[in-house]
Amino acid sequence: MKITFLGAGSTVFARNVIGDCMCVESLRDSVFALYDIDTIKKMVDELIDAHGDYLPKYN
Repeated sequence: MKITFLGAGSTVFARNVIGDCMCVESLRDSVFALYDIDTIKKMVDELIDAHGDYLPKYN
């Protein structure tokens, strides 16, 4: 399943929602797509720092 956040510029909001999704067994293997043209790189870096232990590892 792919879960997309549009206008996901709030790192705190996105981190909390993704964290909540990871607590639901049926959503744990989902792919998260975050779209916000102003802050996407920073937000992704912060999410990986905050949830790196829970995110799937890709080569």
